[in-house]
Amino acid sequence: MAIRYPRWLSGLVPLVAVLVALVVAFVARTRVETGQLTTTDLEVFWVSGKAVWSGRDPYLFWLPGAHLSLTYPPFAGLLLAPLSLLSLSALRIVWFTGVLVALQAIVWLATGWVGVRRTRLRLLLCLLAPVSVFLIDPLWQELWSGQVNVFVALLVLADLCRRNGARGRGIGIGLAAGIKLTPALFIVYLALTRRFREALTALAAFAATVAAGFLLMPTQAWQYWTHWAWDVQRIYAQPGIVFNQSLRGAVARLLHHDAVLPWALTIAVVVVAGLAVCVGLYRRGMDREGAVLCGVVALLVSPVSWVYHWVWLVPVLIVLVAGAIRTRSPGWIAAAVVTAAVALTHPYTWVGGFSATPSGLFGGYRGWWPSWTGFGASPSGLFAQLAGDSLVLVGLLLLAGGAVLALSRRDEPPALPLRIKEGAVLRSG
Repeated sequence: MAIRYPRWLSGLVPLVAVLVALVVAFVARTRVETGQLTTTDLEVFWVSGKAVWSGRDPYLFWLPGAHLSLTYPPFAGLLLAPLSLLSLSALRIVWFTGVLVALQAIVWLATGWVGVRRTRLRLLLCLLAPVSVFLIDPLWQELWSGQVNVFVALLVLADLCRRNGARGRGIGIGLAAGIKLTPALFIVYLALTRRFREALTALAAFAATVAAGFLLMPTQAWQYWTHWAWDVQRIYAQPGIVFNQSLRGAVARLLHHDAVLPWALTIAVVVVAGLAVCVGLYRRGMDREGAVLCGVVALLVSPVSWVYHWVWLVPVLIVLVAGAIRTRSPGWIAAAVVTAAVALTHPYTWVGGFSATPSGLFGGYRGWWPSWTGFGASPSGLFAQLAGDSLVLVGLLLLAGGAVLALSRRDEPPALPLRIKEGAVLRSG
């Protein structure tokens, strides 16, 4: 007989989740040492907000002591403006807590997406999720830098988890593209899979963010869309640093300089082949795999994908673990293990040009950041190249695995949705 819990007890669950996130936020803040680069991106958002409030140009309002300013679309600047109303110390705690709550929401959505129907198991995973920031390096870097990628991933995932044809599906993707441009690739994915209404909804939402920027920041918006959005050097002029885990960074490290033509040819091949794999998986009834791989393609082809951009590995890992549990296939298990291992051990920090920043729950050197003296360093030797490109290689391996699934025999049952015995962890969705 199922146990029925009173409604007031269920209402406490969100409060408990926020309290857990708040506690972990305070612990994380004590582990993030103050220094020149601590929560730098959050400080950029903070000073950009001040510029927006005062009517100045946030793209020309530099962070004191560093040549850094806003690089996101004007809509992002408008959303960030209220941050400047808080002190920087208070903002760090509020931001950390928000990131951790968003992470809990991602875990809740993704576990339901792959077919986990045991509510208590999903709640337990959500409550444990904030602790994973001390273990998964892209998540730790997200906190340490004070970044927005978990929020962006949540917007995208909230759309993807909804059923096809649901009213308003695509708005989250459009808003995410208005904050950071790379999620716009999901609009292409929706269109290629013939979900035209969702694609048009996402495109309309993105257009609304552009219009909001022109309405409230006309001069800055014009400058951004006619100049800054196309200036890939503005983000960082040396893409070959190991912290950049994109194909552009990998090519620059291999050739020891930023080679535009080889990079352009590489991303052309990967974006076409990658989207073909994603569409092929969708047609096999594997939309979840296709959707998370679309996010991987976006990370690979973006001019800059800093390590913390790879927080998208959280939903990727949930999909991989679900597939491994369902199929017990060595391929699925290997994909899950390798992806988790790279995120946990962060081999891209084993090569030169990095300085350690003590962090993590148990001390030691969990968080790493490029030293000022090592920004231009390129890995030398086969091991250093492989280690320096570890997240890029994981992305390419995931695409190769997706291609194998997409090209496998048509009469094989799709990986998801699932149908297995009652009482199992994963059930039909």
